[in-house]
Amino acid sequence: MTFGFAVVQVIISVFIQQTFKMASRDEEVMIKERTSAAGAYIRSLERLFNELDESGDGFISWEEFSSVLKNERIKTWFAAMEVDISELPALFEMLDDGDRQIGRDEFITSVKKIKGNSKSMDIPALRSELKRVTKNIGWIKDAMITGRQSSDIASSQVC
Repeated sequence: MTFGFAVVQVIISVFIQQTFKMASRDEEVMIKERTSAAGAYIRSLERLFNELDESGDGFISWEEFSSVLKNERIKTWFAAMEVDISELPALFEMLDDGDRQIGRDEFITSVKKIKGNSKSMDIPALRSELKRVTKNIGWIKDAMITGRQSSDIASSQVC
């Protein structure tokens, strides 16, 4: 009887050990899959950039951006990458760093940042920040008009 109990305990121990071993392999597989998916996403962004850069100069101008996005294939490509293209000028502005053209690295970095839907807290947080900034700009404008000193503004307004 004792011998049978010992055999059962050994079998259970081996089973548990194999279960933990498989779990650690699952984590490694998950990490490899994530890394692979990230690499595939970057390669897809590079191919998309090449499609958008019709002139082949390494930059996407507004003209290239707006004309190519009339292509249904490109629209679907953006949608598959979870990027909303419903507001083209706004999207171009988000991708551009201010020089009115989008380079390869700029494109990849920017698209990765705007991928997917905004979180529910993003919009109210942005509205709140915009109100605060607008109020501060108003105070600065008023101060410039009235000629008040910045120290007077700072002491009378708390942001």
